[in-house]
Amino acid sequence: MVPMVGKEFERKKGMMKVFFLFSALLLPLSAVQARVKLSQTKPVVFPQTDVKLSVNSDDVRKVIPMDMKATNDAGAVAQRVGDRALQNWLESPAVKNSSFGRTATHVEGAMKTEMSLQGGDDKKTEHKIAFQVQALQATTKLQYKGWVNAEANYDARAKASSVQLTEKMMDNKNVVLSHTANSREGVSSLGVSWSW
Repeated sequence: MVPMVGKEFERKKGMMKVFFLFSALLLPLSAVQARVKLSQTKPVVFPQTDVKLSVNSDDVRKVIPMDMKATNDAGAVAQRVGDRALQNWLESPAVKNSSFGRTATHVEGAMKTEMSLQGGDDKKTEHKIAFQVQALQATTKLQYKGWVNAEANYDARAKASSVQLTEKMMDNKNVVLSHTANSREGVSSLGVSWSW
């Protein structure tokens, strides 16, 4: 057997001190015994006993994105599935009725602002502006309705933004100018939309 020297000896000596210190502290505690009267204890009540775990095709559709383009990027697919699963869970009644859900709803409501203004000389035009930050989804939305309809969206997770301007041409037809941009590309388009 080789004798211990230097740093190894000091390390072992320190470990022994810690061991004896804990032993000295725990020895008096072991003499104390807990006394519990079973007649005075209350049964454990779990808050929700009617939980049924079942997954159907509607649940799968809520989580698996059916509108994704074919890709070899497994990370993008996993992120999209994870985002949808988290969003679905956050919108479930169990979470919405929990203290966490109520707090999130309160914070999201506090981060939403709407205002309405009458036009200056033209009293017929009403200008409506809505601004909303959805912190859990990492998105921001700005909407304007007045002379034109405009909407701007920013998704921080996807690092993407979109802007859309809509102007009514006829009863059921609108001209639409839109621009979307992300870290890879920017696309602008001009089109006509109609409803019937």
